Amino acid sequence: WETITLEDVFLRRKSEASPARMLRDIGKIRFMLGRYAAVLCKEKIDIAAHDTHVAKVDGLLQTKDERLASVCRSMRLHLLKCVERQRGISYLRGLLAEKPLSETQWVQNWRY
Repeated sequence: WETITLEDVFLRRKSEASPARMLRDIGKIRFMLGRYAAVLCKEKIDIAAHDTHVAKVDGLLQTKDERLASVCRSMRLHLLKCVERQRGISYLRGLLAEKPLSETQWVQNWRY
């Protein structure tokens, strides 16, 4: 996958922005977050796969631009909801408290 950030999708120059391109990018983002959720839902999380996925989705799950804070929150909620749907809320709570997810930069920024 290519690395996509929220800034790439939502803060494009007007000359590069189009509804069709934004919808295509949102589809890619949902796919990427769904695949990351699938990695997190495995009985034993493959650390190499986890780290590879984190490198690709990190720019979607955290931002320093306040204009994108609500979009970033929506991305996080989508990921967490995907995990919850597959494994349940108890699993998700445990996952957020344990490695490797608890050590990701986006979870640490989100919590504090």
